[in-house]
Amino acid sequence: MILLACVLMVGCAGWTINGVAAERFKHLDGAEMGQLAIGAGSAFIAHWLGHVVFAEASGLDWEQDGMREIIYDASKEELRWMGRAGFLAQLAVGAAVKVFSDPQSMLATGYHMGTAGQIFLYPVCSRGDLELLNESELEWAVYSIAAFYLMLSDPADQFFREATQ
Repeated sequence: MILLACVLMVGCAGWTINGVAAERFKHLDGAEMGQLAIGAGSAFIAHWLGHVVFAEASGLDWEQDGMREIIYDASKEELRWMGRAGFLAQLAVGAAVKVFSDPQSMLATGYHMGTAGQIFLYPVCSRGDLELLNESELEWAVYSIAAFYLMLSDPADQFFREATQ
Protein backbone atom coordinates (compact mmCIF):
# COMPACT_ATOMS: atom_id res chain seq x y z
CA MET A 1 0.00 0.00 0.00
CA ILE A 2 2.78 2.43 0.95
CA LEU A 3 4.79 1.42 -2.14
CA LEU A 4 1.72 1.95 -4.33
CA ALA A 5 1.14 5.40 -2.82
CA CYS A 6 4.80 6.33 -3.45
CA VAL A 7 4.56 5.22 -7.08
CA LEU A 8 1.44 7.36 -7.51
CA MET A 9 3.18 10.40 -6.04
CA VAL A 10 6.20 10.07 -8.34
CA GLY A 11 5.13 8.52 -11.63
CA CYS A 12 2.23 6.91 -13.45
CA ALA A 13 1.50 9.90 -15.68
CA GLY A 14 -1.73 9.27 -17.54
CA TRP A 15 -2.89 6.48 -15.18
CA THR A 16 -6.12 6.55 -13.27
CA ILE A 17 -6.94 4.82 -10.00
CA ASN A 18 -10.70 4.39 -9.53
CA GLY A 19 -11.17 7.13 -12.13
CA VAL A 20 -8.86 9.57 -10.30
CA ALA A 21 -5.93 10.83 -12.37
CA ALA A 22 -2.63 9.75 -10.82
CA GLU A 23 -1.40 13.34 -11.07
CA ARG A 24 -4.08 14.37 -8.55
CA PHE A 25 -2.42 12.25 -5.84
CA LYS A 26 0.45 14.77 -5.75
CA HIS A 27 -1.95 17.47 -4.55
CA LEU A 28 -4.11 15.76 -1.93
CA ASP A 29 -5.05 17.72 1.17
CA GLY A 30 -5.10 16.24 4.66
CA ALA A 31 -8.79 15.30 4.53
CA GLU A 32 -8.34 13.41 1.26
CA MET A 33 -5.29 11.56 2.62
CA GLY A 34 -7.35 10.65 5.67
CA GLN A 35 -10.12 9.31 3.43
CA LEU A 36 -7.59 7.20 1.51
CA ALA A 37 -6.25 5.79 4.79
CA ILE A 38 -9.74 5.05 6.14
CA GLY A 39 -10.67 3.37 2.85
CA ALA A 40 -7.55 1.19 2.94
CA GLY A 41 -8.19 0.29 6.58
CA SER A 42 -11.76 -0.63 5.69
CA ALA A 43 -10.44 -3.12 3.14
CA PHE A 44 -8.50 -4.91 5.87
CA ILE A 45 -11.58 -4.94 8.11
CA ALA A 46 -13.71 -6.39 5.27
CA HIS A 47 -11.13 -9.16 4.82
CA TRP A 48 -11.17 -10.02 8.51
CA LEU A 49 -14.97 -9.89 8.69
CA GLY A 50 -15.14 -12.34 5.78
CA HIS A 51 -13.30 -14.88 7.92
CA VAL A 52 -15.42 -14.16 11.01
CA VAL A 53 -18.75 -14.37 9.17
CA PHE A 54 -17.76 -17.64 7.49
CA ALA A 55 -16.53 -19.20 10.74
CA GLU A 56 -19.66 -18.18 12.64
CA ALA A 57 -22.08 -19.13 9.84
CA SER A 58 -20.40 -22.54 9.49
CA GLY A 59 -20.45 -23.19 13.22
CA LEU A 60 -16.68 -23.61 13.35
CA ASP A 61 -14.88 -23.69 16.68
CA TRP A 62 -12.45 -20.79 16.36
CA GLU A 63 -10.77 -17.97 18.25
CA GLN A 64 -8.88 -14.80 17.43
CA ASP A 65 -5.16 -14.85 18.23
CA GLY A 66 -3.70 -11.44 17.42
CA MET A 67 -3.96 -11.05 13.64
CA ARG A 68 -4.83 -14.71 13.00
CA GLU A 69 -7.96 -16.74 13.34
CA ILE A 70 -7.33 -20.16 14.90
CA ILE A 71 -9.73 -22.88 13.74
CA TYR A 72 -10.25 -26.16 15.60
CA ASP A 73 -11.62 -29.44 14.23
CA ALA A 74 -12.43 -28.29 10.71
CA SER A 75 -12.42 -30.35 7.53
CA LYS A 76 -9.96 -29.56 4.72
CA GLU A 77 -12.82 -28.10 2.68
CA GLU A 78 -13.90 -25.85 5.58
CA LEU A 79 -10.32 -24.67 5.96
CA ARG A 80 -10.11 -23.85 2.25
CA TRP A 81 -13.33 -21.83 2.45
CA MET A 82 -12.08 -20.11 5.58
CA GLY A 83 -8.97 -19.11 3.60
CA ARG A 84 -10.88 -17.73 0.65
CA ALA A 85 -13.63 -16.04 2.70
CA GLY A 86 -11.51 -12.96 3.41
CA PHE A 87 -10.56 -12.43 -0.23
CA LEU A 88 -14.13 -13.00 -1.44
CA ALA A 89 -15.56 -10.60 1.16
CA GLN A 90 -13.04 -7.90 0.20
CA LEU A 91 -13.83 -8.26 -3.48
CA ALA A 92 -17.61 -8.38 -2.94
CA VAL A 93 -17.51 -5.20 -0.86
CA GLY A 94 -15.18 -3.68 -3.47
CA ALA A 95 -17.67 -4.42 -6.26
CA ALA A 96 -20.46 -2.84 -4.20
CA VAL A 97 -18.29 0.19 -3.47
CA LYS A 98 -17.48 0.49 -7.18
CA VAL A 99 -21.14 0.37 -8.20
CA PHE A 100 -22.76 2.42 -5.46
CA SER A 101 -20.16 4.92 -4.25
CA ASP A 102 -19.51 8.42 -5.48
CA PRO A 103 -17.30 8.19 -8.59
CA GLN A 104 -13.75 9.27 -7.81
CA SER A 105 -14.35 9.15 -4.06
CA MET A 106 -11.08 9.13 -2.12
CA LEU A 107 -12.63 6.76 0.43
CA ALA A 108 -13.53 4.28 -2.33
CA THR A 109 -10.15 4.80 -3.99
CA GLY A 110 -8.41 4.00 -0.69
CA TYR A 111 -10.56 0.87 -0.31
CA HIS A 112 -9.57 -0.39 -3.77
CA MET A 113 -5.90 0.46 -3.22
CA GLY A 114 -5.92 -1.34 0.14
CA THR A 115 -7.63 -4.40 -1.32
CA ALA A 116 -5.29 -4.64 -4.31
CA GLY A 117 -2.20 -4.08 -2.17
CA GLN A 118 -3.22 -6.59 0.49
CA ILE A 119 -4.23 -9.36 -1.91
CA PHE A 120 -1.30 -8.86 -4.29
CA LEU A 121 1.26 -8.81 -1.47
CA TYR A 122 -0.24 -11.74 0.43
CA PRO A 123 2.46 -14.25 -0.63
CA VAL A 124 5.16 -11.91 0.71
CA CYS A 125 3.54 -10.53 3.86
CA SER A 126 1.26 -13.24 5.20
CA ARG A 127 0.88 -16.72 3.82
CA GLY A 128 -1.88 -17.74 6.27
CA ASP A 129 -4.85 -17.71 3.90
CA LEU A 130 -2.78 -19.11 1.04
CA GLU A 131 -1.73 -22.02 3.24
CA LEU A 132 -5.41 -22.75 3.87
CA LEU A 133 -5.94 -22.73 0.10
CA ASN A 134 -3.17 -25.33 -0.24
CA GLU A 135 -0.83 -22.75 -1.79
CA SER A 136 -3.13 -22.23 -4.79
CA GLU A 137 -1.24 -19.64 -6.80
CA LEU A 138 -3.91 -19.76 -9.50
CA GLU A 139 -6.68 -18.84 -7.08
CA TRP A 140 -4.53 -16.08 -5.59
CA ALA A 141 -3.80 -14.78 -9.11
CA VAL A 142 -7.53 -14.60 -9.91
CA TYR A 143 -8.18 -12.63 -6.71
CA SER A 144 -5.25 -10.31 -7.53
CA ILE A 145 -6.50 -9.66 -11.06
CA ALA A 146 -10.01 -8.92 -9.76
CA ALA A 147 -8.63 -6.53 -7.12
CA PHE A 148 -6.46 -4.68 -9.65
CA TYR A 149 -9.39 -4.46 -12.05
CA LEU A 150 -11.52 -2.86 -9.34
CA MET A 151 -8.69 -0.47 -8.49
CA LEU A 152 -7.75 0.57 -12.03
CA SER A 153 -11.22 0.72 -13.63
CA ASP A 154 -13.17 3.94 -13.75
CA PRO A 155 -16.48 3.82 -11.83
CA ALA A 156 -17.98 6.09 -14.49
CA ASP A 157 -17.54 3.29 -17.08
CA GLN A 158 -20.78 2.17 -18.66
CA PHE A 159 -20.46 -1.35 -17.14
CA PHE A 160 -20.69 -0.01 -13.59
CA ARG A 161 -23.40 2.56 -14.30
CA GLU A 162 -25.65 -0.05 -15.98
CA ALA A 163 -25.45 -2.26 -12.91
CA THR A 164 -27.23 0.37 -10.81
CA GLN A 165 -30.05 1.11 -13.25
